[in-house]
Amino acid sequence: MKWSWLSSYVMAMERPYPCQDLFTYCQEQGGVLNEDKARNVTRQLLGALQHCHDHGVMHRDVKPENILMRHKRSS
Repeated sequence: MKWSWLSSYVMAMERPYPCQDLFTYCQEQGGVLNEDKARNVTRQLLGALQHCHDHGVMHRDVKPENILMRHKRSS
């Protein structure tokens, strides 16, 4: 796909369903995450940021409200 009409950048915004932001998720967990969950979230976040940086994209507003947590679907 070639988007030659774009002069500088593209912003894609999406909120998949079902999901919630990390801030709300933490509040529902009593305000904190246990160490294992915090480690997992941090590892995934750093991997996502590295992927973005490797492709010339910089997220300028990383905060719990902007980190989406996907709910596990019950089978």
